[in-house]
Amino acid sequence: MKSAAGAADCGGIAISSSNPHKRTRRGHKGVLQLHHLPLDTLSDIVSLLSFKEAARMSVLSSQWRHLWRSCIRDLVFTRETMCCPMPMSREEQDREAFIRNVECVLCQLDPTIARDKFVLEFKLINTNVQTHVDRWVAFCATSRVKHIVFDFKPGSWGKHDNSFNFPIHLFINGAPAVRSLCLMSAYLNPVPGFSSFTNLRKLMLDSVSGDIQCMLLPACSMLEWLSIVRCTLHSLTTSQPLRQLRYLCVHYCFNVQKLEVQAPNLNTFIFGSLETHPVSFIIDGCLEIQEVTIKLPTWRSDLFDYAFADHGMANVPKLSVELAIDSKVPGCAKCPSKFVNLKHLILTVDVLANDKYTSGILRLACLLELSPVLNRLELHPGP
Repeated sequence: MKSAAGAADCGGIAISSSNPHKRTRRGHKGVLQLHHLPLDTLSDIVSLLSFKEAARMSVLSSQWRHLWRSCIRDLVFTRETMCCPMPMSREEQDREAFIRNVECVLCQLDPTIARDKFVLEFKLINTNVQTHVDRWVAFCATSRVKHIVFDFKPGSWGKHDNSFNFPIHLFINGAPAVRSLCLMSAYLNPVPGFSSFTNLRKLMLDSVSGDIQCMLLPACSMLEWLSIVRCTLHSLTTSQPLRQLRYLCVHYCFNVQKLEVQAPNLNTFIFGSLETHPVSFIIDGCLEIQEVTIKLPTWRSDLFDYAFADHGMANVPKLSVELAIDSKVPGCAKCPSKFVNLKHLILTVDVLANDKYTSGILRLACLLELSPVLNRLELHPGP
């Protein structure tokens, strides 16, 4: 409980932030002022605070202001932390205030001190702030940040032609420190000889264009989690097995021609296509695979045979497929192999119906023959 003197009771010791020259006693219990705490203890306390809490605490004391600069490990720059809500504020005013506040914070910090997290989420797309982006990325590289998030248009959907150039070349010396990287609405320029991110565990790309294949994957042997969504991706292949990869998502990317990943310990695979042509994908050799999700364009023609072809999914226990079926197509699917371990099948089917034909729909029964250990089947109508 907090006393009238402004002290907090912490297990028999009253800790107060009141005037240090004013002596206060509470029975036989001593009062410990915050400035009496050792510097190491104060540093530990500040390091546990959130970015916003630490910033607020820093204005209470000049000593704490310097302490905050060196102790804060997580830097989170969002509308909530950097912008004061104003009635009827304009987007341009918010953007200028955000950039100004971010620059004000970073100029007070020592870039040579290692940081755990750098998060920047704000709508900056279609604006001329490339110089600021370069400076923020340089800070991440110099500070050896472990977890990096740059989202230049939170919550957006669609392809962006005016993405920022992400200066990936700045990470040549600092990249071994990076454990996770999340980019949204960015462009990757080719850098000859780039071989960084050797310790990267998690990579998330959303609305990113450029040479993703050559820039990010060759040296990422430690990668455990990979998500590529709404990106320009011509192909995704690996020259060597990604033995640590457990999660792979390639969803609604543009211009995809081929997807062939060697990941023997993969657990989850998600593939969604917007292409008008069937995309070749193979996940063969994934003995630890537990769940596969495939989403195909339902406005196209029948893709039943393509969806259940030999993509290396024979051992998957749970399979979810969204596709269209043409009721006029005769015969059953001719799959090269059975789903020998499939126990749970989820089908979301958009039937291109014709009252005179039903043979195309009857092909769903073939899946029962191809799945000898199936014990759960869910069938849902298409969107």
